[in-house]
Amino acid sequence: EFNAQGYAAELDQEDIGVYFQPWLRQIFLYSYTDKIGIYWVKDVEEIPWWEPTFSFRAIFHMWTRDTYLQLMHAGAIASNDRKAFLFPAQSGSGKSTTTCTLFEEGYHYLGDDYILVDTDRNIVYKLYGTTKMEWDNLESRFPHLLSATINSQVRPNQKGILYLGAQNSSIISNTIHAVI
Repeated sequence: EFNAQGYAAELDQEDIGVYFQPWLRQIFLYSYTDKIGIYWVKDVEEIPWWEPTFSFRAIFHMWTRDTYLQLMHAGAIASNDRKAFLFPAQSGSGKSTTTCTLFEEGYHYLGDDYILVDTDRNIVYKLYGTTKMEWDNLESRFPHLLSATINSQVRPNQKGILYLGAQNSSIISNTIHAVI
């Protein structure tokens, strides 16, 4: 029985972690000993549109399994004095809207979907720098960002995708000040 992410513990081998997503015809393999991950898909044309916005997340989950580093489904921004604020939440709860709004107010964008958290040192790392947002939300709240979407040609079948992390590429990690 697979969970929502495609993980089934009975597929794991001694050293190999396995995430299999038959509905997407893709598989993620990870060797815990060799620290090597493999992402396989039957046909590159079948890679889901959202996969490039948080590539290899299943491999990151396996890589960080026994470490103080954790992949977290959260938004994150940082102030100019490098204090980071995290917004962990489910999909569709407003992480993208919140982080984009704060980004426009001068905060540094770290991510709005997946971020990497060092639980030992209380630090958040920018991982992907992408944001995904429903088109109607972009049009009503951030119309000036519409031209920056990288996938406007597939509208409305996908969410709008923006790479906001490139705007402040020198800011890659910050001390966590608050989890909201």
